[in-house]
Amino acid sequence: MNATKFKRQAETLIGGLQHLIKKMPQKGNIPAECQRITLLEVLHGLERAVNGVKDEDFIEDNDPRSK
Repeated sequence: MNATKFKRQAETLIGGLQHLIKKMPQKGNIPAECQRITLLEVLHGLERAVNGVKDEDFIEDNDPRSK
């Protein structure tokens, strides 16, 4: 797998979660008041992390100290 394929698949899954979360009612404007807002914030953090994935992240590390 490479970064492009990973990102494409991850974005599809994230989009599905976002669609599901948006079906929840919004019961406030901040995470402390609304689980929907909390979930969307966490999901956006995951999106940022996925966007940072590079091809080199898929290179196996053969250093036994890293396991």
